[in-house]
Amino acid sequence: MGGRLGLLAVAAALVAAACGGGAGGSVPDVASAPPGSAMMEGLRVPEGSRLVGPVFARPAPEVVGAPPGARATVALLEVDGDPFAAWDDLARQARALGAPLPSSGVCAWYDVGDHEGSVRQPRPAAAGRPPGEVALSCEASAQGPIGGGELMSVTARLWQGSEGAELGLDVVAGDVLGVGSTAVRAGDPGAVRAFPEGDDPPVPARARADVRPLPAGRHTAGPGERFGAKINCFESGYRRLRVPAGARLVGGAGTPALDSFGAVLAVRDARAALRAIAGQLDPTGPAEGEGTATVRRAVAGGHPVWRLSASVGTGGGSCEMWSSPDGHAVMVIAHND
Repeated sequence: MGGRLGLLAVAAALVAAACGGGAGGSVPDVASAPPGSAMMEGLRVPEGSRLVGPVFARPAPEVVGAPPGARATVALLEVDGDPFAAWDDLARQARALGAPLPSSGVCAWYDVGDHEGSVRQPRPAAAGRPPGEVALSCEASAQGPIGGGELMSVTARLWQGSEGAELGLDVVAGDVLGVGSTAVRAGDPGAVRAFPEGDDPPVPARARADVRPLPAGRHTAGPGERFGAKINCFESGYRRLRVPAGARLVGGAGTPALDSFGAVLAVRDARAALRAIAGQLDPTGPAEGEGTATVRRAVAGGHPVWRLSASVGTGGGSCEMWSSPDGHAVMVIAHND
């Protein structure tokens, strides 16, 4: 009888760990991964960057262009080396796998001051850095066959500005990509494509000298501290999120590499952390006012996770946040209107 009770106790402990670890204890460590580490679908962390937390499978079924059975993942990386080298390393990897992601010739300088708007047309990075306060952006997508009758699509954005340097990755893979009449299989016309189109070479060496080194350190924040840009998925308008109790910011939150911004939190209890953030976004509850913020179970990559979905009615934005299967990390993505 004692052995059976012991097994039941172990099983209960495993269930508690999978659900987020409960309210007590310290915030768990969420490790970063160095260059060369495996990410998703054969891609590895590019040189001069590090993966913030884990690769997150996106919750189903809210993945655009990903029919049932497709694998959809997202990753956030901080870039602490040459951003052009990081981008070209990623592009080389994607092309080797079958998706012709354009090289750093797509990168451009934006005269923005901050990332919430632009005042002039972007200047190609190969043409040299313009005067003033500018940010570097590299943005592209590609799709192609990766073997085994499957396709892979890669969407990437690298942003380096005064707030930091980050690279956001969205990857979808499966035997069919797209939905409805746009569904494509590996052997179909149009299965291989890239945006922007063309074959711009990597930026010349002189362009690399235009990149100014960023101060050492990364974005971190503890409970109660603000993080990320101002976003309008709050019922009360544009505000900044605060790190909830039992959590800490481990990276990201500095640039629009993933929509308005992306960030990774380490959390002691994923459900509790997401419910606390829902309370920040919609303190009146979803039944009143313009805001709606709900926390529910979802499935991501075949595993149960906790997911927050928040939006505001007229003139508002939205937020999506979800946990890793082990409940130790949360991906935060904000979409301003």
